[in-house]
Amino acid sequence: MFRVALRTKCHCVSAFGSCRQRHCEAKVIPFESIGDAIMQSLLRSRRIRRSNSLPTSRVTCLRPRKERRMRHKVVPLWFIDTRNWTIRDKKTQHLERYVLLMYGYFLCAIVLLQEKVYSLPTTPPEKLTQGCSPELLHLRSYRHFHVLCRSQPAIAVAAYEGMQDAMSQCKEQMRFQPWDCSQIITVLQDPSILRLGTRESAYLWALSSAGAAWGVATACSQGWLPDCSCSGRDELKQNWEWGGCSYGVQFGIVTSRKLLTKSAISRSPIRKLEKHNLKAGRLAVKKTLISSCKCHGVSGSCDQKTCWKKTAPLSTIVQHITNKLNKARRLPDINSPAKNAELVYMEDSPDPCRTTRITNRVCNWRNETNSQGDCGLLCCGREYKVSHELISYQCDCQFIWCCHLKCNTCLRHRWVSTCN
Repeated sequence: MFRVALRTKCHCVSAFGSCRQRHCEAKVIPFESIGDAIMQSLLRSRRIRRSNSLPTSRVTCLRPRKERRMRHKVVPLWFIDTRNWTIRDKKTQHLERYVLLMYGYFLCAIVLLQEKVYSLPTTPPEKLTQGCSPELLHLRSYRHFHVLCRSQPAIAVAAYEGMQDAMSQCKEQMRFQPWDCSQIITVLQDPSILRLGTRESAYLWALSSAGAAWGVATACSQGWLPDCSCSGRDELKQNWEWGGCSYGVQFGIVTSRKLLTKSAISRSPIRKLEKHNLKAGRLAVKKTLISSCKCHGVSGSCDQKTCWKKTAPLSTIVQHITNKLNKARRLPDINSPAKNAELVYMEDSPDPCRTTRITNRVCNWRNETNSQGDCGLLCCGREYKVSHELISYQCDCQFIWCCHLKCNTCLRHRWVSTCN
């Protein structure tokens, strides 16, 4: 009955209406149809010739298939011969049909819990459908990005959103360091720190390159970009396919390279450092790829499965690049050899007390706010103030049948220290 309850439906989602990529889902037919199918099996039932517990004349069973024989012990009690029933016995026939229908409900519940049901791609975010904003169209620092905004705005917006998310992760990772990315929006705004060959500029280039690749690859894997689809080698040979593929990762990396690389040939030392650190950011995306698999067997078995590579969470990629920052290498000369995956710089970092906004920075006082970030270091010797905060959160949650979660509101006291 599992095969009766499932129907597979596929939709073509590749670019230009082709079917190189399809998303399929296994749908359950209506419960009434399942009950009718079971009832038809009852009417075509075959009587068992031998029985150990019940009279032979009153025992029947479903007609067994060649690949799956049924024994008497597993036959439900409602599969009995009704040809010799009296009028009184036939009054219970409606109840027997009702039990059969409940049996169909039970089968559907098992199917929903055990079978893998694949849904179609989610709706693209509103930012991708609206295209580039006027602010992005006025960014003339990068010609490739401006051209991409005109020709393929969804890809440009996905890359920009990825770079913004990378900068947000930078602020989170470096919030208790003297330099904390607080004055950087994205590299597309061409901040002044990028004109120096310091450790911080190398870190920003790598983050921006990785963020752009991650944003495009994520949008591609969700089916939000019409110009991105699975390659032929990732397709399955079966009648139905699962939509996951590894092509989006490579598409994001190539887009990031074309988007942020200003010139292929340049004699400027800063441009060479920039190109090297951009490549290090793209390699960080490759180094942190994770494998994901889906099983296609019956009832959740893994007789057949499809695996592909996908990007790691952005926080994992940023943490990987942050670890590279701690091991960044200073080059005595621009032509000195360096590994592709390591960050390189040529100049000393400027004093963060002169380049970083210090006012209202959260610092660590008596280890009550956070576990690191001493106020004497982050405030550059200036004074700081300590304030009291009440933080509300949900507590004592209870599950109420059915289906509601009831929680109480609790308050927590916290002392926060900030620089003046």
